[in-house]
Amino acid sequence: MTGLTNGTYTLTAQAVGGGGQSAAFLSAKNYGTGVAELIAPIPALGWPNWQTIVISGISVTNGQLTIGVYSAGTGGQWLSIDAITVSAHVIPHAARFAFR
Repeated sequence: MTGLTNGTYTLTAQAVGGGGQSAAFLSAKNYGTGVAELIAPIPALGWPNWQTIVISGISVTNGQLTIGVYSAGTGGQWLSIDAITVSAHVIPHAARFAFR
């Protein structure tokens, strides 16, 4: 994604996996200079046990974010993903100002 306003974001997705993969995770990367890739594992709970996968606290400093879904496995292993969202953290109006 490009054209993001710098700030803090949360990445969420709905996922279900059959298991057996050597790796299965949601990823957020390339959101700033020298920052680590953030990952959240996707559990192998089988059909139809969808789970909400969340990566929060993504501090975008370069106006972009690369999101990914990774599944490394062999034939017959599977993963499904849906409803991927990226949302900005919004500071409530009252919290932005100091009152006397």
